[in-house]
Amino acid sequence: MKGLIYLNRGKNRKSQKPMKVLMTSAVLTTTLFTSINVNSLNVHAETTQTQTQYEEKKFELPSTGHYMGEAARERRSEQRNYTPTGIYVKPNEQVTIEVSGLSGLDKLGATIGTNEYDKEGGKVFRLSSGSNTISSPNGGLLGFDNCEGKGTVKVKVTQGGSPVPFFELGKHTKQDWIAMMEKYPDAPAVQLKSKRAVLTVTRDSAKKYIVDQDPVPLLKKYDDMILVQDKLSGLSETSSNPLHRSTRRLWNFVENPNNPPGMYMYAGRDGVVFTTAYDAIKSALDVNEFGWGQMHEAGHTRQQYPWTWDGVVEVNVNIYSLAAQKQLFPGQPTRLEKEGDYDRAFQYLKQTDKEYEKINDPFVKVAMFWQLHLAYGEDFYPNLHKLYRELPKDKLPETNEDKIQAFIYNTSKVARQNVLPFFDQWGLKASPETRKKVEALNYPTLTAPIWEATDAKPVKPTAAYGQRK
Repeated sequence: MKGLIYLNRGKNRKSQKPMKVLMTSAVLTTTLFTSINVNSLNVHAETTQTQTQYEEKKFELPSTGHYMGEAARERRSEQRNYTPTGIYVKPNEQVTIEVSGLSGLDKLGATIGTNEYDKEGGKVFRLSSGSNTISSPNGGLLGFDNCEGKGTVKVKVTQGGSPVPFFELGKHTKQDWIAMMEKYPDAPAVQLKSKRAVLTVTRDSAKKYIVDQDPVPLLKKYDDMILVQDKLSGLSETSSNPLHRSTRRLWNFVENPNNPPGMYMYAGRDGVVFTTAYDAIKSALDVNEFGWGQMHEAGHTRQQYPWTWDGVVEVNVNIYSLAAQKQLFPGQPTRLEKEGDYDRAFQYLKQTDKEYEKINDPFVKVAMFWQLHLAYGEDFYPNLHKLYRELPKDKLPETNEDKIQAFIYNTSKVARQNVLPFFDQWGLKASPETRKKVEALNYPTLTAPIWEATDAKPVKPTAAYGQRK
């Protein structure tokens, strides 16, 4: 698991049908006596309907693929997947679940408890077609994962569990959210779900930090961020190539109320995690403070390992942060501009004896990666991601040095230019063998000083690049 602390200035060291029948019978009976009772019963029926509309028991779960297989396909780290239900299961409480739609020997994944949110973590189960009864000594929120089924699996919770506030973008309104929060004042957790994200947080944090108690703008912001990072990763919901299709999984953002010592926010197999301490969770829930922290940690879940060598784990992650920042906050200067990172990068570039791997400042180092985006455009990194996904597994570089050399070579392939002069300027040293491989591509050699580029003053390569097909 990657445990990465997000610090100031963005630097990282290491969040009833039966009832209706009864009501009909009661109304018919009392109508014979008095209209006042009828009106009273009608009001009660409306209140019951308002309360129960937030309490889901049935779920349709499309296949998402196994999280390990999805990670291998995208060449990134593993991220667990689950579909939230808004149902809390008490310790040792039995919950019965009816499952239909599975084929053959396929199983449905289920969890009680949320990793990182619950101190003891979640307990995992595999459910079969028909009736299943499960329980956990620790209790927790109920979730499902259709990682084996080939189609949509239908699930119904027939017994056990209690509802918590569960807001779904596109289904509920601000007024619904307020009603949920009022109805369940002692909820052990709350969940918010958008098209692409699920947030699991404490009720206290949600009440304290969600601006105007309206989750809609917040969830839209998460969806926008994820869509931008999908695009930079060369992933699309409409891609005809399965290798480059966006995953159907939900990206997890979790509050850790247990506050592990020294941790602020971090990313790992269980998603992006925000601690309650230091107001980390505030930036996760206050839409006006949505920023670098979420974008950076979400970026860690995107990094492709074949071109993430040890020296750039906290560096190339920020191409995802920068892409999201530019899209979500248009017209504003990027982090590299606001914090003087370009100025420090240009001071480094003036040196005569340069060695990229010895740069200690991750924001100087990321300038090199971002200048490739500025020079070769919005298709550069999507195409680089696609190239690495298309490589056979046995052709993927494994050692740090192999990853560096492969990155230099593949950069030239994607740019359709000999980009060696750029890496020479940055002191990322190409081996003699890599130089021969790049030169054998017979692409025109870069002549424009793209290493002088900033967001405000980009430097484009020679016309030869723009003329490529």
